[in-house]
Amino acid sequence: STNAGVAETTVACPKGTTVTGGGATYPPGTPLSNALVAELFESGPSGNGWHVRHDNDTAGNTPVTTTASALCLKNKLKVKGLDGKAKVKIKQASLPVQLPPQSTNLGVAEFDVACPKGTQVLGGGVVFAAGTALTDSIQLFESGPSSNGWHARIDNDTPDIRNATVSARCLANKLKVKGSKAKAVTKVRSIDRAVQLPAQATNLGLAEFDVACPNGFKLVGGGSLFAAGTPITVDTELFESGPSENAWHVRYDNDQAQVQGASVHALCLKGKLKVK
Repeated sequence: STNAGVAETTVACPKGTTVTGGGATYPPGTPLSNALVAELFESGPSGNGWHVRHDNDTAGNTPVTTTASALCLKNKLKVKGLDGKAKVKIKQASLPVQLPPQSTNLGVAEFDVACPKGTQVLGGGVVFAAGTALTDSIQLFESGPSSNGWHARIDNDTPDIRNATVSARCLANKLKVKGSKAKAVTKVRSIDRAVQLPAQATNLGLAEFDVACPNGFKLVGGGSLFAAGTPITVDTELFESGPSENAWHVRYDNDQAQVQGASVHALCLKGKLKVK
């Protein structure tokens, strides 16, 4: 009953750090039930922070608590065997896009943005154009790493074209080390998990998954994608996607009559940098 249940917020990274990824999650232990219907509308980098928009369609005028998170990397990193620190260099690859109206492909479109040469993807996401009405129904269907870039699928349920930006956060492969001619080599590993989203007849199509970073690695981003070849008009909504300790967590609502293939990804940065 308030703003059609839609709210947005931006969480900023602290001084001396740079945003790599982020997202929004429900409180741990939130049951898989249609008693809670809160869809993720946008989740992406904004300045040196992370911006999210959620739509609470839960019945009965019930407020829903979610947590917006930004993952922030220190600007200077320790290097194995050297006293000097490596200076972090992150570039953002951004693609302004137009979301078709609901009358075209049911308003669904997908996009890819690639990281530039010499960098590796850390995270990414989608934000709407400034001034997009809070009550606009634009749902995030998938958002995750694809090759060395970011892929997103968005559903615009308005009668008009809407503007958005798909972005990838990209870390340089080699970092300058203060007081040394050596370069620190960065290593980002994508931990991928193939999953099956149950049909709508099973648990109302709701399912949640976690993918953890291995020992010695720190979570810097993550996301989820549909299986290759998934029809553009598939109705499978992303309810939450964000960090959970050193893992990536997602919850999907599959409104299809059949099982839907997907994958969940945690992007993990090796904690100790080696020099070359």
